Amino acid sequence: LCRGAEERAALKRSIELLEPLGDNPALARGLAAYAFEEWASDPAAGLAMLARAEKMADDLGDQSLRSDVLNNRAAAQFLTHEEWTETMDLALTAALGVNASPQAGRAYANAYTFYTARFRFAEGERYGLDGIDYCDERDITTFSTCLRGHRAIALLDLGRWDEATAIA
Repeated sequence: LCRGAEERAALKRSIELLEPLGDNPALARGLAAYAFEEWASDPAAGLAMLARAEKMADDLGDQSLRSDVLNNRAAAQFLTHEEWTETMDLALTAALGVNASPQAGRAYANAYTFYTARFRFAEGERYGLDGIDYCDERDITTFSTCLRGHRAIALLDLGRWDEATAIA
């Protein structure tokens, strides 16, 4: 996480090792993660990897995997200023439907982050508050911390300094 070139090299190597094994959840997750990295330099290649990973998730009937792939697709859409909300809602719904807590926590965190980054505070409010509750109930501290941090930033943007300070 957050190691740039090291992360890309590890993702690429994992895909090389998993390819001979055929379609499987680990390969699909690797493709989805690498596709997100690839998206910035080669959107067409990134999109093809995401499509392949999504097909694997569907063929395998793995909804937590589908959530991961859709979450990455929504992130790429967000970064390229495309409509991302429907894709992210599908990612969250898929995760919640099979009690995939890490995927749901990530979907809540990314959705809230994206809404607040676009100053769409009212639309994002439920993702932030529901996400914090969800993550706290399941002890998913990485995403609850992200949600609280973005909540504090959103409250600062709204001029609600005392509330932002209390969260921070």
